[in-house]
Amino acid sequence: MIGVFVTFRYGDNFDERAVRKFAETARVRFEGMPGLRSKAFTLNAGKREAANFLRLGFRGGRQSVLH
Repeated sequence: MIGVFVTFRYGDNFDERAVRKFAETARVRFEGMPGLRSKAFTLNAGKREAANFLRLGFRGGRQSVLH
């Protein structure tokens, strides 16, 4: 099992509405991703950050998910 955090720091370019819309419509981008078990999006408007957490797991041994 592998867990991956991805943090986006927007600074002055932060648009909360746009980030929320992306998170709401992102499901289709992840469908069929090899090994993806679950994903979560978080938003911290005060810090102007968004974060994704992906949980990946593979049956039958290790596989590379980062190319």
